[in-house]
Amino acid sequence: MLVYQRGASIEHMSELPPDLPRLRVIETHLRLQLAEVQQAIATAERKAQREAGRPLPRIQPPAGMEWWRLEPIQGDRMPILHRHGCPGSTEQMSPLNRGAARDSLANPAYPATPCPRCRPDLALRED
Repeated sequence: MLVYQRGASIEHMSELPPDLPRLRVIETHLRLQLAEVQQAIATAERKAQREAGRPLPRIQPPAGMEWWRLEPIQGDRMPILHRHGCPGSTEQMSPLNRGAARDSLANPAYPATPCPRCRPDLALRED
């Protein structure tokens, strides 16, 4: 965390717990917050582009990358994980790699629900 000090200097201070379980919970929380921020950015960009009359961009992963999409938390509904190309997902969702997709399913605080259409959990078990 950044802390303001007198004399206009900024000093970096860490107040993170030392144990792995709590660090994992913090990591998961931050990852989900990042997904929510990315979704809000995508929504704001779509709105700005519609107002400007420009076509919407399609978010694509690097060539050859296997990827998934995560719908953000909405109300009391947990996030939903989709495979790329699932009709239940949208092109504006940010892509996730295999590790991030697995983490979203295993998140103890906000576990993602696998989409019942595309079953991303089955693809993530293959190794």
